[in-house]
Amino acid sequence: LYLLSLNLVSPGTAQVVIQLAPIMLMAGGLLLFGERFKRRQWAGVLVLTIGLGLFFNHRLVEIFTSLGTYTSGVIMVVVASASWAAYALAQKQLLQHLKSNQIMFLLYCASMLLFWPWARPSAIFELNSFALGLLLLACVNTLVAYGAFAEALNHWQASRVSAILAITPLLTLSFVEIYSRSFPDQLAGENLGALALTGAVLVVGGSIVTAMGGRQDNTKKMERQQTNKVS
Repeated sequence: LYLLSLNLVSPGTAQVVIQLAPIMLMAGGLLLFGERFKRRQWAGVLVLTIGLGLFFNHRLVEIFTSLGTYTSGVIMVVVASASWAAYALAQKQLLQHLKSNQIMFLLYCASMLLFWPWARPSAIFELNSFALGLLLLACVNTLVAYGAFAEALNHWQASRVSAILAITPLLTLSFVEIYSRSFPDQLAGENLGALALTGAVLVVGGSIVTAMGGRQDNTKKMERQQTNKVS
């Protein structure tokens, strides 16, 4: 769904909307594992919501009143966010029984079998050298990125991993701008106004605050438990 959405919305827009995924991940923790949000975390959700409103300030009417191309793309990213959160919650539980590389191997094998009926491998030979290089880069990046993500979940709390992932939209917007300036005939820039850029920053900031809001309290709780054990 995320890849399909890129046919309808820009990479920057997709990356800003996909920030709903970490929030949905933590919401899953609330519903499934009985976790609780602190006030700081609810404040982070509010900031993220305001940021989304500012980012889409020039398309809000279109999003809520019509099911056009742009709206369809945004809906696809929202659904992709929900599926990603479900995947992360499931993987967090599976790490109690399997290693991260084993989980990734099973996921890729299952995905290959699922998409095989619609695959057309011969299309690879129709690509020019530049497109083939991008395809190889995407393959390597996917393996490295999701392998690192799986391993991070094995060592860190899901909320801390989510906080690091929150910087992705800013990196995407920066790389799109650099690439569009270098190759203007291949990729158009985002052309975001000051209000939309402010919204993107608020989305990232809200996501980080939400993810890290409960970390300090958890750290203090662990310190008190350690102190009680020593005493």
